[in-house]
Amino acid sequence: MGFAMRIGIVGAGPRGLLTLERLVAWSKQEKTTLTIDLFDLNGIGGVVWQPNQPYELIMNTASDMISLFEDDSVTPMRGPLTAGPNLYTWAKGPAEPFITAHNQMLEHHDAFLKEIQRIAPNDYTTRALYGVYLAWYYEQIISQLPDTITVTFHEHNMVIMDPRADGTFHGETLYDSFDFDGVFIATGYSENRYSNSEAALADYASDHDLTYIPPRNPANANLSAILPGTTVIARGLGLSFFDYVTMLTSGRGGTFSQNPDLTLTYHPSGLEPKIVGMSRRGWPYHAKGRNEKGYGEQDDPRFLTADFFKRFDRKHSLPFSEFWDKLQLEINYVYYSLWFQQNQPDQWSAFEQSLLNLSNVTTLPELLTKYGVPKAQRLDLESLTQPTLNLTDDQLKNFSIAVASYLRQDAAAAELGTKTGPLTSALEVIRDLRTQIRRIIEGELFTDEDYINKFTRQYNGVNNFLSIGPPLRRIRELAALTEAGIVSFPGPDATLSTANGKFRLDSAVVHGRFWLGETLLESRLPQTTAHEAVNPLLSTMLANETIHIYELQEADGTWVSTGAVAVDRHTNQVLDETNQPILNLFVWGVPTESLHWLTTASPRPGTNDFFLIEGDRIVATFFDNLKK
Repeated sequence: MGFAMRIGIVGAGPRGLLTLERLVAWSKQEKTTLTIDLFDLNGIGGVVWQPNQPYELIMNTASDMISLFEDDSVTPMRGPLTAGPNLYTWAKGPAEPFITAHNQMLEHHDAFLKEIQRIAPNDYTTRALYGVYLAWYYEQIISQLPDTITVTFHEHNMVIMDPRADGTFHGETLYDSFDFDGVFIATGYSENRYSNSEAALADYASDHDLTYIPPRNPANANLSAILPGTTVIARGLGLSFFDYVTMLTSGRGGTFSQNPDLTLTYHPSGLEPKIVGMSRRGWPYHAKGRNEKGYGEQDDPRFLTADFFKRFDRKHSLPFSEFWDKLQLEINYVYYSLWFQQNQPDQWSAFEQSLLNLSNVTTLPELLTKYGVPKAQRLDLESLTQPTLNLTDDQLKNFSIAVASYLRQDAAAAELGTKTGPLTSALEVIRDLRTQIRRIIEGELFTDEDYINKFTRQYNGVNNFLSIGPPLRRIRELAALTEAGIVSFPGPDATLSTANGKFRLDSAVVHGRFWLGETLLESRLPQTTAHEAVNPLLSTMLANETIHIYELQEADGTWVSTGAVAVDRHTNQVLDETNQPILNLFVWGVPTESLHWLTTASPRPGTNDFFLIEGDRIVATFFDNLKK
C-alpha cells in the first residue's frame, strides 16, 4: 500500500486519541503514508478530560484500572500491540518530567507534582491528572511518528462532513476545508437543545432573576451565580450530583476532618449554598467498594456462561426475565460465597452445589432457610434498589437523617472491600460481568421490546445505582454534609414546580414539606440523543441525511428512536438510508450509546477490554477497505 491518504479524526478525547494511536500503529505495519488531521475545539482530552478543570473533581475508577494501551489480554487484536503504562504506573514514572516540562501550561502544576507522589494503585486521581495523562499519551504518539506520517491538531470543531461519489469526504471547520480518504468521529458528550419543559424552566429563571443550569458536564458549568446561603435544588442523584456538591462545598473552601471511626466531619467555609437533592428514586448512588482486586482480576460467571448463551441468537431471543434471573443468581453467588466463608464455612460446599443447581432465583429463599441463613443477613436486591422500602414512618418524616444513616452504612460496607465484604463484592460482580452483558447487546439477543422497555428503561437505572456510584470517599463526604445541614433530601417522587418567583420542591413522603430555591441545577449529564445535540457536525450530517438515528420496533409495531447514530454494529461504519455501510466513515463512542452499551466506560487493563478491541477493529476495517 505505497500510496498517501488523508485522514480526519473528530474528537480528541480518549476514543479519538486511541484512534490516532491505532492508525499510526497500523500505518507502520501496512507501510502507508498518512496525513492525519485531529480536530477538537476543547483541546487534547476533549470536553471532559481537560488538565485545567476544577481540581477537586476526581475519577470514578481506581488509577491502576485505567489505561489507553493494549496488553496481551486484548483478543482478537489484529493490529500491532502498543504497550505502555496505566494511569498509576505513569504517575510513578513518566508523569513528573512531563508535568515539569509543561508547567507553564498546567494551572494545577504544583498540585499535580504532590498528587503523583502520594497516589496509590487503588486511589482515585483527579480528573485533571487524567487529562495530563491523555496529553502525555498524545505527545508520545507524536514523538514516535515515522517520516511517512504527519499529524496536525486543529483546535476547532468540524461542522460539515459530506461523503462524495468517489468514496472520499469533504469536511469543513469555520475556518478551513479538507478532503479526506477516511473519517473517524468520536465527539463524546454534547449538550442538547432544551426540551419544552427545560425551556420553560430557563425562561422562568430569566424572568425572575433565578439561575437555571441545564444538563452538562459539571466541570464546564458556571456556578458563580450561586450565592452563599441560597438554596440550590439539584435534580439527579448520580455522579454529576456528587461533582456539583463537591464544587459547591470543598470547592469553595470547606474542609473535612476524619474521625476515629473513619467517618468525616464537615467544616464549612461560609460560602456554601444549601443543596436539596432530588430524583425519582430519592437516594444517592451506592459507593464503589474499596478495591482489593489485582491486575486483570474479575469474577468469572457461573450462570451467564458461554454454554448458557449458546441457546440464543437473533431468531431465538433471550427473554429479559431469564437474563435478570441469571444475573441475580450471579450476584447472590458472590454474596453468599463470602457470607458462608465468614459465618458457616463448613457448609459452603454443600450450599454452593445447591445454589448452582437452582433453576431460578425465586427458589433461593427456601434454600437459605434450609441452611439457616438469618433473614436479617440475607441479600435483598429489591430493598437495595429501593431503600425507602426499609424505612419506618418516623424515618420517612426525617428523611435526610435516614439518608445520612444509609450513607454511613453504605460506606462501612464498601470499606470491607471488593473481595472481603459480601455486599460490596456482590455489587462489584455487576461491573465484572459487563463483557457478558455486552455479548447480549452486541448479539442482539433481546427482542426490541425487551431491550427498549426492560433493559434500557429499567435495568440501566438499576445498574447505574448499584455499580456505577462514586468512590467511597464521596459517600463519606455526603454523609458529613447531610449531617451538617448543607445537603438535604426530600425523598422519592418529589414534585418540582415554580411559585412566588422561586423554584419549588414538594416532598412526596412528608406532607406539607417543601423548599424554595434560587437555583435549579440539572445534576445529570445530557441524554445521548444525536438528533437533539447542540453539535454542529451531527446536526448538519443529520440534515444532509449522511447519518440517521438507530430505531427499534416495539411489539405493537411502533418505531422508537434510540437517539444513537445508526452504525454497523461490528465495524462502526455509518449506515446510509438503505442501511448499507458508508465505507471509511466511522462514528464510535457516546454518539452510538443505545446501539452499543456503556460507551463512556474507561478501558480497564488486563481484562480484554471492549474499548480497546473496538478501537483496533475500527482501524482494521479502514485498512481492509483499502484492499478491496
